[in-house]
Amino acid sequence: MRRAVGVAHARAGLLGNPLDGYGSKAIAVSLRHFSASVVLEEAERLEIVPGNTDLLVFDGFDHAHAVLSKRGFDDGPRLLRASLAAFADHCRDELDLDPRDPRQCFCMSYETSVPIQVGLSGSSAIVVATLRALIEWFSVTIEPATLVELALAVEVRYLGLAGGAMDRVIQVYEGAMLMDLQEPRTAASYERLDPAALPPLFVGWDLRGGSPSGGAHGALRARWDTGDPELRRLLQTFRDLVDEGIASLDAGDHARFRACMQRNFELRASFFPIPDGDRRMIAIAQEFGAVAKLCGSGGAIVGSAQDVERFEEIAAAFRADGCGWIRLDLTA
Repeated sequence: MRRAVGVAHARAGLLGNPLDGYGSKAIAVSLRHFSASVVLEEAERLEIVPGNTDLLVFDGFDHAHAVLSKRGFDDGPRLLRASLAAFADHCRDELDLDPRDPRQCFCMSYETSVPIQVGLSGSSAIVVATLRALIEWFSVTIEPATLVELALAVEVRYLGLAGGAMDRVIQVYEGAMLMDLQEPRTAASYERLDPAALPPLFVGWDLRGGSPSGGAHGALRARWDTGDPELRRLLQTFRDLVDEGIASLDAGDHARFRACMQRNFELRASFFPIPDGDRRMIAIAQEFGAVAKLCGSGGAIVGSAQDVERFEEIAAAFRADGCGWIRLDLTA
């Protein structure tokens, strides 16, 4: 049986977010610990199957309301449908298929291990995985920089969600990446970094989950669209901060890089509400001499400590507080 598989991983923003959607620079890493996979298999019709995180049956009205209020409505099938439409539009000329072409029909299913709504870019992982599966199924070529823009369009143009390019850049290129997100973005906007140059890193996340990221991004977009002068001033500050972070990595100065991470969090907190749960995780990291910042929109933090011997203590403290914790291995 013919089969195509696409995979994409979670990510953590180290510097530059949350202004990556407004022409900032950013440094991000992919988290191979968590991934989304999309599988296409031969079928008599084109069918989209809900994934392992989609909840379509509820205990009752109150349960449905509680779940939907918490998770929002951007479930996997919606992302798969939008990805399918965007791919078809992008490859319209190339995919002039005969109605009898067996590639016309397939069963599309997905699974994800990315924790839900904790700012690890689980939605865009599903999108990128879907596009990769379709690329393999139809044997087409889409260059990485173009795939970034196509994946971004799925959520921004086709679904009307707010978002930036950082997630898609790191999920398409993987590893550790420096990116200049000013438009027009091209392949020259992205530079691969040596993961060994980064300080030891860890990620913690709230096992209770967070809130849909659309609200947070939407509020930021509204301020941007009204020409908020403070937000536009901060944009350059974030770009300068990423430049300083790269200079610190070039010099092998991990202490300075950690200071940049701390400054990134402080800048974010100066104009963006930080939920109590996120502040609690930041405080736990700081209690053990680590610095930490949000990975994305909220619900997960990425941190670094000078004394890696304390990582076990940090892990124990996070788990005791009902949080997940992993040490990143970017060389795997």
